[in-house]
Amino acid sequence: MKEGSHRPVLLVGSVPLKPASEVFRVATHYLGEVMARFPDGEQVGWLPGVWQRMAQNPALEPTRKVALVGARESTDFFSQLAIQYYGAKPGYAKQGLTLGPYGIAENAIASYRQFKQMKESAVVPRRARFQATVPGPLDCAFVVELPKGELFPLAEEATAREISAITAAIPADDLTIQVDLAFEVELEEYRRRPKDFDMPVYEGVDWTLEDQARLIANICNRIPPNVELGFHLCSIWHIDQSKGQDNNVHVDWCNALSRKIDRPIGYIHMPTIPEHQAADFAPLRRLELHPETQLFLGVIHMDDGLEGARRRIAAAASAITDFGVGAFCGLAQPSRQEAAHPHTVEEIFALHRKVAEL
Repeated sequence: MKEGSHRPVLLVGSVPLKPASEVFRVATHYLGEVMARFPDGEQVGWLPGVWQRMAQNPALEPTRKVALVGARESTDFFSQLAIQYYGAKPGYAKQGLTLGPYGIAENAIASYRQFKQMKESAVVPRRARFQATVPGPLDCAFVVELPKGELFPLAEEATAREISAITAAIPADDLTIQVDLAFEVELEEYRRRPKDFDMPVYEGVDWTLEDQARLIANICNRIPPNVELGFHLCSIWHIDQSKGQDNNVHVDWCNALSRKIDRPIGYIHMPTIPEHQAADFAPLRRLELHPETQLFLGVIHMDDGLEGARRRIAAAASAITDFGVGAFCGLAQPSRQEAAHPHTVEEIFALHRKVAEL
């Protein structure tokens, strides 16, 4: 998928720079010619702001805390993370319970104001779209302890309201809505290989891929068709790097979204891991994307740099040749190798540019 002399680049979302205008400035400097969409770097974090709003919901009360991962020797961030769960307070009728607002739209609209000013001043490319990151509906709502039949409609409406507020405030030809699916995709890999992962947060969750894809399609089919829609599929690897990543899970997610969503899908981003070789990319031959959908592969890992990306691009090309490039996840979600030997944002962006030219 080379355009002229480069592959297109996608920034997944998070960038450790503030304010949003600095993200736009630095991204334009390094990647302005190879990017079509500019995220704000997730200025309020990816889920922390959502969970803060959840704690303030007058209809909810804290119930239990659940460790994201189980017993392990590592002392990294994920091994220390306990997730706060909530239940409906006595006296609140479940049929009257509402989730949100999450603050997602509020953040996106504030960042877009900066983007618009920079675009009008020709600091940001005129053709660029503002990329509004929206965590998946169950990424936001999995902490509410309700049966699936009660939780899913609440999660759907809460996320749909956030997207509706964004699309009402930002012109369609200036906007990309990127839905990030993390809990959803990671849960499916856990369901297929539960013995490989020690992750209490996924234990006993009975949501199938089809259940979740239907929920997401219900939301996305309501987005105006002239607003670009994209997806980032996350990976269980960034939580536990000891058991690899099954690309069959990501292909099945791509195909389910493509079947159930009847409006255009601009792109889907799929992560890769450093160890992936040609055999690991073989499932990509099963992809059944919409004809307009651009595939991005997260082949960039700072730990092995340009040569690692080159090797993964060649391995992926044994199965599919038409793809853009990006990091495996947001730049504020480093792998453990990267966390141990961090790079500057400028170094990371410079590598993105070099990979685009492979």
